Amino acid sequence: MDTLISRLSFHTASLIIAAAAFLCYYPSLAGDFVFDDSEAVVGNEDVSGDVHWTQLFLHDFWGKRLTSKHSHKSYRPLTVLTFRWNFWMSGGLHPWGFHLTNILLHPVVSVLVMKICSLMMGRIKECRSEEEVFPAAWKSFVVGLLFAVHPVHTESIAGVVGRADLMSALCFFLSFWAFHQSCYGKKVEYDIESRPTSFSLNWIIVCVMLCGLSMLFKEQGITAVGICFVYDVLVVCKINVWKVLNGLLFVNHRDDKDRQSDSKWIRSLVYRQCVMILSAVILLGIRFRIMGTGPPKFQPVDNPASFSNSTFTRVATYNYIYAINGWLLLNPLWLCFDWSMGCIPLVENVSDVRLLPTLLFWVAMLAVIWTALVNDNTEFRQTIGIGLAFLVVPFLPASNLFFKVGFVVAERVLYIPVVGFCILITAGLSRLSGLQKLRNAGIFIFISLVLVFSLRSVQRSAEWRNETDLFTRGVFVCPLNAKVHYNIGKVMSEKGGKDDVALAAYREAVRLHPEYDQAWNNLGNLLKDKGETEEAEHCLQNALDANPEFAAAWMNLGIVKASLHKSEEAERCYRTAIIHRRKYPDAYYNLGNLYIELKRFDDAMAAFRNATALKADHVNSWTNLAILFETNEQYDEAETVLNEALTVLPDHPGLIYNLANVLGKVGRYNEAERHFKKALQSNPNSAQIHANMAVAYHRAGKLDLAEASYKASLKLDPSNELTKSNLNKLLRQKQQ
Repeated sequence: MDTLISRLSFHTASLIIAAAAFLCYYPSLAGDFVFDDSEAVVGNEDVSGDVHWTQLFLHDFWGKRLTSKHSHKSYRPLTVLTFRWNFWMSGGLHPWGFHLTNILLHPVVSVLVMKICSLMMGRIKECRSEEEVFPAAWKSFVVGLLFAVHPVHTESIAGVVGRADLMSALCFFLSFWAFHQSCYGKKVEYDIESRPTSFSLNWIIVCVMLCGLSMLFKEQGITAVGICFVYDVLVVCKINVWKVLNGLLFVNHRDDKDRQSDSKWIRSLVYRQCVMILSAVILLGIRFRIMGTGPPKFQPVDNPASFSNSTFTRVATYNYIYAINGWLLLNPLWLCFDWSMGCIPLVENVSDVRLLPTLLFWVAMLAVIWTALVNDNTEFRQTIGIGLAFLVVPFLPASNLFFKVGFVVAERVLYIPVVGFCILITAGLSRLSGLQKLRNAGIFIFISLVLVFSLRSVQRSAEWRNETDLFTRGVFVCPLNAKVHYNIGKVMSEKGGKDDVALAAYREAVRLHPEYDQAWNNLGNLLKDKGETEEAEHCLQNALDANPEFAAAWMNLGIVKASLHKSEEAERCYRTAIIHRRKYPDAYYNLGNLYIELKRFDDAMAAFRNATALKADHVNSWTNLAILFETNEQYDEAETVLNEALTVLPDHPGLIYNLANVLGKVGRYNEAERHFKKALQSNPNSAQIHANMAVAYHRAGKLDLAEASYKASLKLDPSNELTKSNLNKLLRQKQQ
């Protein structure tokens, strides 16, 4: 083993780590866009290129304007730019290219983790003995490999939206590397204890710029400044924090020369940190300025503890959530795509048994903190301290300590903190291997962790390939999470043929969370499609009771009311939907259909016009508007409408077919024939198009062509009595 360690070069170690990082998450390469990818990538016009790229810097991660009250305020324009690059490179929304980018980024970050750990270990010179299985030169490899295969990364890698974490981490670690260079560059001077008495301002500027880039990929990037501070204090300047806290650092009687030397490295430390802290304040100021309308407004279901009026409930639940995050690092078998909506019930009284694991978590954390403060081995103390820093500091934005966050547990936010966990594990293995009786235990535990983590990562990556597996697996981890059941219902209803499963899932979602407006809405829609309109009406009303501003529920309720012939109520529902969502073409379209039934044709035309004005490619509104003119024998207006629609949708077969019908009715048979043939190019198996083209031929006196078209139509649809009747009339006409 010692021979293997001594021969392991940096390049070989990098290849091993990169290969492990790639292979563990390779199964997700064949994955679809899942969960949040649908909104952040597939449904985001900033990604598809419909919006000018400069507008990305005015929008949040989900494509909404930052100044909107509905904005999530997650400002990650550089991440969206990488999505846009993927879209351009792939020639569209093809998930393979998006996933490949994520899978390739993780090995790069993993190797970089090993590199920065190598830099730190080079400064944290631990005492070595001949029996030590993990010498300092090899600890960085252990950290890098454990980081590469840790299963908690799966969401960040297998989910396309995890790109934010990957790119932010890449810039985060590069920022730390630049700070290290500023303290240990070629022109930096040192005192007799190797503490820098100067620093490179150029590298500090690079560090700050990379920190800013990390922020533009994900907000968590600003915490790189905190890591640099801890590294500066503990490792660069070798400050014993415990002695400082006890007021013992400068008690020694030293001569003026020593005091002068102290003042130089202290001055250098202060100057460095002043620049770093000032830069962080400026970056945060710019970030809050960009947010515009203030912090995002979350719903209680997103983070129930933060909305509790009880201080005990908030504190106890937050601490239990910290323990859950710690457990995910230790035992990543318990992973879920979403932890909201009852997945972790509030800790509301002192008799709650979950206070016990919370207590155990803090006992373990305080033991580690105590070790970082008072351990006699300086090098071990520094290693534990920097490990704690990487574990805790990047997690602070997700801790609810400074502001509310929109989640309970999010595995993605642990991507960088895993480095701290791996450093602490490696430090523990190193100490364990130094004991004579347990010299092989460290290797055994390390190999076991790598194997177990790797297998779990492969398994979890496969679960992220499609929403069915992802959501179904979530039930086993969070059976009380209404959102898990809602997502199962959604994916099952989209599959087709799984309506019973979808209904059961939606019913369970609303049982667990009776105010789940989206679940009530989807349940109502599904019941409406099954013809159970009265129960659908009840469900949609429940959705609106939970959220009176839910525009889609108002529109869907209008559709149900119309099917129940409650016309006045249906009209009121459509109008209310438009009030809550001013740009709502589907609501105008359904309102137009209602007006047609009420024979209010002018109002119907106005509604369809509003729909097409809001959404130029709303083909159903164009079609109904043209049919309305055609029905009223306003053929010129119908032709105008269809030609206008075809400027937006030039190859749409339905519009071309309707235009052919209009032209045929006004006797322009040659033009009608040309459009029928064009429609057939897109839909050659349409019996209706063949039949209507036959009628046009029949009227034009082209009886042979009409006969051929009638027969082609009947071959596709032998049961059409009207076409049979028309063919018989033509045959009698030819016999006369």
